[in-house]
This record gives sequence, structure tokens and C-alpha cells, in this order.
Amino acid sequence: MSPYKELAQTLRIPEARVVEQRFSPLGLVSGVESPRIPLRHAPGLSLNAAVEPPPQLAVFIDGEGLNALTRFDGRRDSLAHLDQVTSALPYHLLQRPSVVVLGAGAGADVLQAHYHGARQIDAVELNPQVVDLVRRRFADYAGGIYSGGSASAPVRVHVAEARGFVAASTQRYDLIQVALLDSFSASSAGLYALAENHLYTVEAVQDDLRHLQPGGLLAITRWVTLPPRDALKLFGAAVLALQRSGVSDPASQLALVRSWKTSTLLVKNGAFGSEDIAAIKAFCVARSFDLAFYPGMKPQEANRYNVVAAPDLFDGATALLGPGRDEFLQNYKFDIAPATDDRPHFFHFFKWRSLELLSLKEQGGLYGVAAAARP
Repeated sequence: MSPYKELAQTLRIPEARVVEQRFSPLGLVSGVESPRIPLRHAPGLSLNAAVEPPPQLAVFIDGEGLNALTRFDGRRDSLAHLDQVTSALPYHLLQRPSVVVLGAGAGADVLQAHYHGARQIDAVELNPQVVDLVRRRFADYAGGIYSGGSASAPVRVHVAEARGFVAASTQRYDLIQVALLDSFSASSAGLYALAENHLYTVEAVQDDLRHLQPGGLLAITRWVTLPPRDALKLFGAAVLALQRSGVSDPASQLALVRSWKTSTLLVKNGAFGSEDIAAIKAFCVARSFDLAFYPGMKPQEANRYNVVAAPDLFDGATALLGPGRDEFLQNYKFDIAPATDDRPHFFHFFKWRSLELLSLKEQGGLYGVAAAARP
């Protein structure tokens, strides 16, 4: 295994060791613990957070995509850190929602739903060996979250492909949460450029919207990259999905926020009202998260806390909603045209014509560019 993968780097922590390893056609599943320095994984945790995650085990698939298996002792307040990440935003707009978590992994997003008082939680995970780790091997450590949950928030675990599960479901949810499971390093390096992913296509967003209750939310969390790639590609897919669904004003149903490391896109089955917008603003102010888009947002409201050179997310979102969308997509540094079921390569951002090939050749960088373009 490459020494640059997350698993290899995690094992460099003193006394860190692999405590469980399983093979399947879906990959090598590795569980890692670090008794000396407990793992704490909460992507994009607010810099204002006064709480830290409980001790965790790290779960990797093929040495990448660190997913936290959190020690849960049944005390709700031990999960308070899960309210200090961008993916907590939809729970501040909904009361006791019915939730489906797509890509539940080792259960962090399931615990987040439990913390926020969801009345019903469906956890959908493709890899049965990951489910078995949480349900059996580390059941006591995980507080039995994959063994039925609690009476107040029952958890139903489904071993299934996420897109297929939604398409086959007859239920309509208050919240569809698409979990952040891939690693930042692999995603940003373009390792998934040729991999198909049907969770982030225009048609997938349409399917999700059809399975929402009126006023329900689709929430998708991605890594923040500079210049923006993932978030804008998703935003463009959501705009197109709403337009294809007959929505005349897509901007009224979209909201986007970011922390220093993650962004969360909300797509509502209906227009955001003034109370929703007030809740989004209050959520961001309390955690020093940045507003990237909401209906009626003014340019000066963007880029206030985690300051970057320019408010690229707000500018990009505005462009994707405007009449100059095609020109913006054509001139952007990366390929952020919405992925579709016919072209489901969401992580393909590369544009050859954006490279200054001659200057790179003079600097001896052309070989590196070619290597980076390979999956």
C-alpha cells in the first residue's frame, strides 16, 4: 500500500494499530485504533467549537476515506461536536425530521441525526462489512447504533446502493443527507476522475427531490477546494435539476454555506422563507461559517470569516443562476459542468486547455501534469 495513503499516515501515530481487517470485492476494510493518542475526526469543525469529539476508531476502505466510528455511551451531550459542522445546518431548519443517510459508513451522520432528535433514521450503506463492524464487532463501542438505535430515534440499516435505494423507496423524507465519505486528498488529487458516481448527477438530485416531503431538504456535504470545484459542480447540478423539474425560480430553493474545510448545499422542496434564512444566518454566525448563497443574498455578506482571496463560491453560484451560465462554465478553470447519468464522472474537473503547457515544459513539470491526469 502506498505510504502516502491515509491509512499509512495514520499508522505513524504512536501506538496506532490495525485492530480489524476484512477483504471483499468492495475493497479492503481496515479498522484502526490509537490508545495513546485517541483519534478525533470531525471534518470542518467550527473554530468556535468548545467541545471535542469522543474517542474514535478510524475505518478505511483501501487505505483511504477515513470514516469515524465514534464511541457512544448513550449520552446525547457526548455528541455535541456534531452540531459544530456544516452538515448540521438542515437540523436547524427542521423539527424532529424523518431522515435517510446515504452513505452511512461507520455511523457519524447517523449519530448526528440522533443528536438532533430525528424521529426516524434510515441508514443506507453499500458495504456489508462496514455495517458488520459497527453492528457486531464494535457494537458496544458504537452504542448499538446499528442495532435498532433507541425508542425515540429508531435506526433502520439498509445494505444497499444509495441511488437505487432512493429510487425503489415509496417513502418521502423530511431530510435526505448525503454523507461525506471520500477523502480530501484523493478527491482533490483527481484519483476518482474516471470513476462513475451516480449520487451527484442532475437526475440523482431530481430523484431525491421526488422523495422529499413538502418543505423537505436535500443536504450534500463536500470538501472545500480552492478554486472551488465540488461545491460549484453540485450547485450547477441542483440548478439544472430544479429547472428540469419545472421550478421557475431555482434560486429560491437553494442555500450554500462553508467552513474552513467543508461546504453544505441545501436544496429545498419548496422556497426558503424568511424564517429559514434567519436560521441559516444564525447558524453561520454562531460557528463562524461563511454564507455562500441564499435567496436574496448580497455580495458583502460573503467571505467574512474563513476569508479567501475572492468570494468565489458566491460569485460562481450567482453566475450559475444567471443568463451567462454557459459562458461561465466554458471559461472556468476547471470542468464544473453538471454531471449527468450519461456522464456520471463527478470528480472529473480537469481541462487540458487551461494549462500553460509551454511554461510547464520549461520548468520540467509536463510529466507531473500527465501523471496527475491519470486516475
